[in-house]
Amino acid sequence: LPDRPHLDELRIQLFQDNATQRTAFASRQVDTYLTADHEEAAALVASVRGTVSTRHASTGFNSFWMNATVAPWTDERVRRAVNLALGRQEYIDLLGKGLGHPMGVLMPLFEGYALEAEELARRQPFDPAEAAALFRAAQVDAFEFVYPAAFTLPDYAAIFVRQMAAAGVTATARPMEAAAWLGQYFGSALPATLAPNQQYKTPE
Repeated sequence: LPDRPHLDELRIQLFQDNATQRTAFASRQVDTYLTADHEEAAALVASVRGTVSTRHASTGFNSFWMNATVAPWTDERVRRAVNLALGRQEYIDLLGKGLGHPMGVLMPLFEGYALEAEELARRQPFDPAEAAALFRAAQVDAFEFVYPAAFTLPDYAAIFVRQMAAAGVTATARPMEAAAWLGQYFGSALPATLAPNQQYKTPE
């Protein structure tokens, strides 16, 4: 359209870590940057002239995946125990700086599809004592999981290990190079893993 601005070029650059991407944004090598939290956004608005910050609900989330075809995840008690031992609010408070919501199968962004907060709290309560009882009943006192060694996943892994320890289980976190992790993840070759940002546009 003649009355609209036109781009001569659109260049997309990929960065292996957030620090490098932030440096590129601050030095005006790139025009957009997705901040880790609202505090980082405020700092960039204050320090990088001309920066405009916007906030919107995300279609991304982090989760713990268990391959139910291999031990110990074939045992429903173990899967339930992990769910009960997960203190979701701690992730929100520490890593999201208070912004975020627990979620079930569908994220809160999809109103009318996702469970209401009250029902969700009933269906996935935080109960380390009950988790410990289930782990003992299943005779599981340790397990391993992997995670892609990128972005904030090491921080999520550290909290996860601590929460499992509170339920009496030693969870060993093993970092994996992101590309190798992705291939095994989509090939269902991982027994258990932390998985980042599984994004989709609609619940369907």
